[in-house]
Amino acid sequence: YKPGPNVSYPFYNLKMFLDENLDRYPIYMCTQVPEAETSIKGYYEAYPFGICKKFFKVNEVDPIDWIDNHMPSVDLDKFPIPDVDRYEPETWEYTLAISILESEGKASNFLWNKAVQLPDNQSALKLKYFEKCWERLEASYKNIFDRVERGIISENIKYYITPQEKSMGHLALILYSYYKKTDTVMAQHMADKCKYHWQRLVDHQRDSVMLKDNMWNTILMVLKSDDLSHLSIV
Repeated sequence: YKPGPNVSYPFYNLKMFLDENLDRYPIYMCTQVPEAETSIKGYYEAYPFGICKKFFKVNEVDPIDWIDNHMPSVDLDKFPIPDVDRYEPETWEYTLAISILESEGKASNFLWNKAVQLPDNQSALKLKYFEKCWERLEASYKNIFDRVERGIISENIKYYITPQEKSMGHLALILYSYYKKTDTVMAQHMADKCKYHWQRLVDHQRDSVMLKDNMWNTILMVLKSDDLSHLSIV
Protein backbone atom coordinates (compact mmCIF):
# COMPACT_ATOMS: atom_id res chain seq x y z
CA TYR A 1 0.00 0.00 0.00
CA LYS A 2 1.38 3.39 -1.03
CA PRO A 3 -0.58 6.28 0.54
CA GLY A 4 -2.09 9.03 -1.51
CA PRO A 5 -5.00 9.44 -3.93
CA ASN A 6 -4.86 7.14 -6.96
CA VAL A 7 -1.14 6.46 -6.53
CA SER A 8 -0.79 2.71 -6.69
CA TYR A 9 -4.05 1.36 -5.26
CA PRO A 10 -6.77 3.75 -6.47
CA PHE A 11 -9.52 1.82 -4.70
CA TYR A 12 -7.89 1.70 -1.25
CA ASN A 13 -6.65 4.39 1.12
CA LEU A 14 -5.81 5.00 4.77
CA LYS A 15 -9.37 6.00 5.67
CA MET A 16 -10.71 2.71 4.35
CA PHE A 17 -8.08 0.83 6.36
CA LEU A 18 -9.01 2.70 9.55
CA ASP A 19 -12.75 2.31 8.85
CA GLU A 20 -12.29 -1.44 8.78
CA ASN A 21 -9.90 -1.86 11.69
CA LEU A 22 -9.84 0.98 14.23
CA ASP A 23 -12.90 -0.21 16.14
CA ARG A 24 -11.25 -3.61 16.56
CA TYR A 25 -7.61 -2.77 17.24
CA PRO A 26 -5.49 0.19 18.34
CA ILE A 27 -3.55 1.42 15.31
CA TYR A 28 -0.19 3.16 15.45
CA MET A 29 2.14 4.76 12.94
CA CYS A 30 5.82 5.32 13.66
CA THR A 31 6.49 7.54 10.65
CA GLN A 32 4.88 10.76 9.46
CA VAL A 33 1.44 10.55 7.89
CA PRO A 34 2.31 11.36 4.25
CA GLU A 35 1.02 14.70 3.00
CA ALA A 36 -0.37 12.92 -0.06
CA GLU A 37 -2.66 10.90 2.21
CA THR A 38 -5.69 13.19 2.48
CA SER A 39 -8.42 10.59 2.83
CA ILE A 40 -8.52 10.75 6.66
CA LYS A 41 -9.01 14.52 6.86
CA GLY A 42 -12.15 15.25 8.87
CA TYR A 43 -12.48 11.62 9.94
CA TYR A 44 -9.35 10.56 11.82
CA GLU A 45 -6.41 12.17 13.62
CA ALA A 46 -2.96 10.92 14.60
CA TYR A 47 -2.14 11.78 18.23
CA PRO A 48 1.45 11.67 19.58
CA PHE A 49 2.24 8.40 21.33
CA GLY A 50 5.82 8.35 22.58
CA ILE A 51 7.98 8.44 19.45
CA CYS A 52 5.03 7.16 17.37
CA LYS A 53 1.42 8.22 16.74
CA LYS A 54 -1.92 6.64 17.59
CA PHE A 55 -5.05 7.07 15.49
CA PHE A 56 -8.39 8.29 16.85
CA LYS A 57 -11.60 9.48 15.30
CA VAL A 58 -11.85 13.25 14.99
CA ASN A 59 -12.98 14.85 18.29
CA GLU A 60 -12.91 11.50 20.07
CA VAL A 61 -10.17 12.63 22.47
CA ASP A 62 -9.47 16.00 24.08
CA PRO A 63 -5.95 17.02 22.96
CA ILE A 64 -4.75 18.54 26.25
CA ASP A 65 -6.20 15.71 28.34
CA TRP A 66 -4.39 13.24 26.08
CA ILE A 67 -1.08 15.08 26.35
CA ASP A 68 -1.35 15.52 30.14
CA ASN A 69 -2.82 12.20 31.22
CA HIS A 70 -2.57 9.51 28.56
CA MET A 71 0.35 10.07 26.21
CA PRO A 72 3.14 7.70 27.22
CA SER A 73 6.67 8.95 27.54
CA VAL A 74 10.01 7.27 28.12
CA ASP A 75 11.31 7.32 31.70
CA LEU A 76 14.89 8.33 30.94
CA ASP A 77 16.01 7.51 34.47
CA LYS A 78 14.81 3.91 34.29
CA PHE A 79 15.59 3.35 30.63
CA PRO A 80 18.80 5.19 29.72
CA ILE A 81 19.18 6.02 26.05
CA PRO A 82 22.39 5.68 24.03
CA ASP A 83 25.02 8.36 24.68
CA VAL A 84 25.02 10.46 21.53
CA ASP A 85 28.61 11.52 22.18
CA ARG A 86 29.71 7.99 21.29
CA TYR A 87 27.82 7.60 17.99
CA GLU A 88 27.79 9.23 14.57
CA PRO A 89 24.52 10.79 13.29
CA GLU A 90 23.99 7.99 10.74
CA THR A 91 23.87 5.25 13.41
CA TRP A 92 20.66 3.77 14.79
CA GLU A 93 21.81 4.54 18.36
CA TYR A 94 22.06 8.25 17.58
CA THR A 95 18.72 8.23 15.75
CA LEU A 96 16.96 6.43 18.61
CA ALA A 97 18.38 8.79 21.23
CA ILE A 98 17.35 11.93 19.37
CA SER A 99 13.89 10.51 18.56
CA ILE A 100 13.24 9.90 22.25
CA LEU A 101 14.61 13.27 23.34
CA GLU A 102 12.46 15.02 20.75
CA SER A 103 9.24 13.17 21.62
CA GLU A 104 8.09 16.07 23.84
CA GLY A 105 8.62 18.35 20.88
CA LYS A 106 6.26 16.22 18.80
CA ALA A 107 3.56 16.77 21.41
CA SER A 108 4.22 20.49 21.16
CA ASN A 109 3.97 20.42 17.37
CA PHE A 110 0.65 18.56 17.64
CA LEU A 111 -0.77 21.22 19.97
CA TRP A 112 0.59 24.00 17.77
CA ASN A 113 -1.32 22.62 14.79
CA LYS A 114 -4.46 22.36 16.91
CA ALA A 115 -4.10 25.98 17.99
CA VAL A 116 -3.59 27.49 14.54
CA GLN A 117 -6.60 25.59 13.18
CA LEU A 118 -8.93 27.29 15.64
CA PRO A 119 -10.97 30.29 14.47
CA ASP A 120 -10.25 33.72 15.95
CA ASN A 121 -13.43 33.65 18.06
CA GLN A 122 -11.91 30.81 20.13
CA SER A 123 -8.94 32.87 21.32
CA ALA A 124 -9.14 31.56 24.92
CA LEU A 125 -8.82 27.94 23.77
CA LYS A 126 -6.12 28.92 21.30
CA LEU A 127 -4.14 30.55 24.12
CA LYS A 128 -4.60 27.42 26.25
CA TYR A 129 -3.17 25.27 23.44
CA PHE A 130 -0.22 27.62 22.94
CA GLU A 131 0.53 27.65 26.68
CA LYS A 132 0.55 23.85 26.81
CA CYS A 133 2.60 23.85 23.63
CA TRP A 134 5.23 26.02 25.35
CA GLU A 135 5.27 23.73 28.39
CA ARG A 136 5.99 20.69 26.23
CA LEU A 137 8.50 22.38 23.96
CA GLU A 138 10.38 23.74 26.96
CA ALA A 139 10.51 20.23 28.47
CA SER A 140 11.82 18.83 25.20
CA TYR A 141 14.49 21.51 24.96
CA LYS A 142 15.55 20.85 28.55
CA ASN A 143 15.85 17.12 27.83
CA ILE A 144 18.04 17.71 24.81
CA PHE A 145 20.20 20.39 26.40
CA ASP A 146 20.69 18.63 29.72
CA ARG A 147 21.61 15.26 28.24
CA VAL A 148 23.61 16.34 25.23
CA GLU A 149 25.43 19.29 26.78
CA ARG A 150 28.93 17.86 26.39
CA GLY A 151 28.58 17.32 22.66
CA ILE A 152 25.61 19.48 21.88
CA ILE A 153 23.84 18.76 18.60
CA SER A 154 23.78 22.19 17.04
CA GLU A 155 20.98 21.76 14.54
CA ASN A 156 18.55 20.29 17.07
CA ILE A 157 19.23 23.02 19.59
CA LYS A 158 19.15 25.67 16.91
CA TYR A 159 15.71 24.52 15.79
CA TYR A 160 14.23 24.60 19.27
CA ILE A 161 15.63 27.88 20.42
CA THR A 162 16.02 30.25 17.47
CA PRO A 163 13.18 32.27 15.96
CA GLN A 164 12.06 29.79 13.34
CA GLU A 165 8.47 28.70 12.77
CA LYS A 166 7.12 26.54 15.63
CA SER A 167 10.29 27.04 17.67
CA MET A 168 10.49 28.26 21.24
CA GLY A 169 11.36 31.70 19.92
CA HIS A 170 8.29 31.84 17.71
CA LEU A 171 6.04 30.51 20.45
CA ALA A 172 7.47 32.93 23.00
CA LEU A 173 6.65 35.81 20.67
CA ILE A 174 3.05 34.58 20.22
CA LEU A 175 2.49 34.23 23.97
CA TYR A 176 4.28 37.51 24.68
CA SER A 177 1.94 39.28 22.24
CA TYR A 178 -1.13 37.73 23.89
CA TYR A 179 -0.01 38.64 27.41
CA LYS A 180 1.15 42.14 26.53
CA LYS A 181 -2.46 43.09 25.76
CA THR A 182 -3.88 41.82 29.05
CA ASP A 183 -1.20 40.86 31.58
CA THR A 184 2.11 42.74 31.57
CA VAL A 185 3.47 40.59 34.41
CA MET A 186 2.96 37.42 32.37
CA ALA A 187 4.41 39.14 29.31
CA GLN A 188 7.60 39.97 31.21
CA HIS A 189 7.70 36.44 32.64
CA MET A 190 7.56 34.99 29.13
CA ALA A 191 10.29 37.34 27.93
CA ASP A 192 12.49 36.37 30.89
CA LYS A 193 12.01 32.63 30.32
CA CYS A 194 12.85 32.90 26.64
CA LYS A 195 15.92 35.01 27.35
CA TYR A 196 17.05 32.55 30.01
CA HIS A 197 17.11 29.71 27.44
CA TRP A 198 18.83 31.88 24.86
CA GLN A 199 21.48 33.05 27.32
CA ARG A 200 22.20 29.48 28.35
CA LEU A 201 22.68 28.48 24.73
CA VAL A 202 24.83 31.52 23.93
CA ASP A 203 27.03 30.84 26.96
CA HIS A 204 27.49 27.23 25.89
CA GLN A 205 28.11 28.01 22.23
CA ARG A 206 30.09 31.24 22.64
CA ASP A 207 32.96 30.04 20.45
CA SER A 208 30.83 28.25 17.90
CA VAL A 209 30.54 29.35 14.28
CA MET A 210 26.82 28.82 14.79
CA LEU A 211 26.72 32.12 16.68
CA LYS A 212 28.14 34.04 13.77
CA ASP A 213 25.18 33.84 11.37
CA ASN A 214 22.60 36.62 11.03
CA MET A 215 19.91 34.87 13.06
CA TRP A 216 22.02 35.15 16.17
CA ASN A 217 22.34 38.90 15.78
CA THR A 218 18.62 39.09 16.60
CA ILE A 219 19.03 36.85 19.63
CA LEU A 220 21.96 38.85 20.97
CA MET A 221 19.99 42.07 20.51
CA VAL A 222 16.95 40.71 22.36
CA LEU A 223 19.15 39.53 25.23
CA LYS A 224 20.14 43.16 25.83
CA SER A 225 16.50 44.27 25.92
CA ASP A 226 13.43 43.62 28.09
CA ASP A 227 11.25 43.39 25.00
CA LEU A 228 10.67 40.57 22.52
CA SER A 229 9.33 42.98 19.93
CA HIS A 230 12.65 42.91 18.06
CA LEU A 231 12.14 39.21 17.36
CA SER A 232 11.31 38.28 13.79
CA ILE A 233 10.39 34.80 12.60
CA VAL A 234 12.31 33.26 9.70
